[in-house]
Amino acid sequence: MADIELDRIDRKIIRELQLDGRSTNVELASRVHLSPSQCLRRTRRLEESGVIRGYTAVIDHRKMGYLLRAYVLITVTSQVNGARDKVMDFLMGKEDVLSIHGVAGNVDMIIELQARDMEHFTDLVIRQIYGHKYVMNSTSYIFLDTKR
Repeated sequence: MADIELDRIDRKIIRELQLDGRSTNVELASRVHLSPSQCLRRTRRLEESGVIRGYTAVIDHRKMGYLLRAYVLITVTSQVNGARDKVMDFLMGKEDVLSIHGVAGNVDMIIELQARDMEHFTDLVIRQIYGHKYVMNSTSYIFLDTKR
């Protein structure tokens, strides 16, 4: 589908929905200074065009028992065709992996993961990820704090 033209109000709607996707249309309309019918029409257009792909919950991982989060940069062997896809498929099956990003540069992918503690983190990174036969190198960056 073709890209759609977004104006300042469309961008405000998107920003507000990113902050609170559970807002009622009336609340959203008030925050972006539109009538509820105009706001609903614009929001539906953003959804139907695929600009807004869905709504999701923001999770407090610490309350779920995950005290540690990190980015792990991974380099995959270049000697095996499809190795990168195989590693990505392997990682997609891990519930502790929050996101996987194939990237250009000195590494092949960056993953975001969560762990209950350092022992769990070590198992994930050293035994499971770095232990994968196509992973050649990994570098971890543990989150100290996060601001939103």
